[in-house]
Amino acid sequence: MTHTDLGDDLSITDVPEGLILQWVSTETAVVDAFIVNMSPNAVCSLEAALSAARVEWTSEDRSLVISGDRSSLTLTFQMQEPPLERMALKLDTPGAVRFRAEIAKRASEYKKSAVSEL
Repeated sequence: MTHTDLGDDLSITDVPEGLILQWVSTETAVVDAFIVNMSPNAVCSLEAALSAARVEWTSEDRSLVISGDRSSLTLTFQMQEPPLERMALKLDTPGAVRFRAEIAKRASEYKKSAVSEL
């Protein structure tokens, strides 16, 4: 498993089933950990959405919504179990660029793997 720290308490961990995107929010008195499991297909779908001028993407289970533009992204995490909190992380240009690059890298690897399996 490869773990990549993206800053702002956001990280990506590669797992055999795809990747895990994790954000630990310390914005309130209670620390909230948001964990989103993404299949290779979901990562490729996200990568395609991130390449557009205006980004609007929602994970299948609605635990993550990503919106924004070329200069910034907002990642809105939704807990799937009580207390069902929703919190947002805004990534400005450096963070958004790094996030896009990491997703693009993984999507490229998944696409290569899919082609080699044919």
